[in-house]
Amino acid sequence: MNKKLLLLLPILAFFLFLSVSCGKKTEISSDHVHSYGAWEETVPPSCLQEGKKVRTCACGETEEEQIPALGHEMTAHPGQAPTCTEKGWEAYETCSRCGASTYQELPKLPHELIEHAAKEPTCMQAGWTAYKTCKNCLYTTKKTLDALGHDWETEYTVDVEPTYESVGRKSIHCSRCAFTKDAKEIEKVQSGYVFYLKNRTGVQLYLDCEAEIFDETGAFVCEERFIKGICGADLEPGNYNLKLKGLPKGYFAQEAGYPFDGNEMVFSFKLSSSVIEGEAPERTRYKVGDVLYDFTAVLEGKTYRLSELTKQYDLILLNFWASWCGPCMSEMPMLQETYQKYQKSVFVMGLSIEPSDTAKKIGEIKREKGLTFPLGSDRDNDLWQYFDTGAIPTCVYIDANGMFVSGKGFAFEEIFSIYAKPDSALEESAKTAKILQGEESLPPKREEI
Repeated sequence: MNKKLLLLLPILAFFLFLSVSCGKKTEISSDHVHSYGAWEETVPPSCLQEGKKVRTCACGETEEEQIPALGHEMTAHPGQAPTCTEKGWEAYETCSRCGASTYQELPKLPHELIEHAAKEPTCMQAGWTAYKTCKNCLYTTKKTLDALGHDWETEYTVDVEPTYESVGRKSIHCSRCAFTKDAKEIEKVQSGYVFYLKNRTGVQLYLDCEAEIFDETGAFVCEERFIKGICGADLEPGNYNLKLKGLPKGYFAQEAGYPFDGNEMVFSFKLSSSVIEGEAPERTRYKVGDVLYDFTAVLEGKTYRLSELTKQYDLILLNFWASWCGPCMSEMPMLQETYQKYQKSVFVMGLSIEPSDTAKKIGEIKREKGLTFPLGSDRDNDLWQYFDTGAIPTCVYIDANGMFVSGKGFAFEEIFSIYAKPDSALEESAKTAKILQGEESLPPKREEI
């Protein structure tokens, strides 16, 4: 035991020495040279603020230095223009170290609104309310109106009248549009006069009527289709007067007398027509050969009446179009060129069926195309309902007798030349008439050399 203590005494004495030495401040001689260790960063620098670093000598002395600020490490970003729906920003920079930024936001732009007219829904097509759209973005206030669906009538309507040579046709009509369903044949009639005529455009017209036959004293004989032995009894030879009845609206025939020799009676009538007075009945749909009811149309602030136009012109053309219709726009220069040749004897009016074609827009089209005939909207005139073919452009040619003579498209020169004379020919005719009446003298003959 004592031996172990003796061994531990030197060790205990060493530790006691160390504890006494550490408790006293080490004195440094004047010729001491500091031996510093490595720098240690105590405050890291940032982009804008300096940092600090410290190093320590074995004697315990420390040395401190400032670390320079790093400065920003900027990355450039492109600007973006604002829109109606998205904000924008100027071109800017950001620091990859501290996130500092020069970003400046630009507010959204206001909408540049365009107004659009409402469109009523039809049986098969949706409509929409009056609405606005932005010309720079997809913003819209448009609200769609569902298609109405057909409103079928309960009674049949006769579409084609029967004759003694052909059956007719009837069908159930929609009260709102031109669609029909459940078409059925109507049996042939048993009597009547049928006239097959051709107008000047080569279109065959079909007139079905009856005749009243009177003798020379004016006594009524019978009313039936003419066959030898009318009403089952032979007529006595002599002169008879025939009067047509049941002619289509707008047509009329001169009464005439015809001899009957006991074998056959050869007769002819001079048929004519004129504009029908009054307004066309509801649901009227004209076809070639029909005589039109009188109507008025207001274009460019001026009112035109059909019955007056037929007194002044040999031919009237209603041209139905729309600004969105490519063929309509492409045919206008052709129509204008032809119209200039015939404007003394042909009257042309252009009627847009598009509700959103305003007076301003129509005026711009007229100036752009160089048109000189009246151009306007059918929105207030409502003539398209009588000729609606389901497609445009549609041409309606009306002769001086008020008859719908042709609906042929892109055939202006062809139809104009049938019913009217070019202005140059009219001027030449007028000049010749004056010479014949002595109002003008013939030009002097050229002397032959």
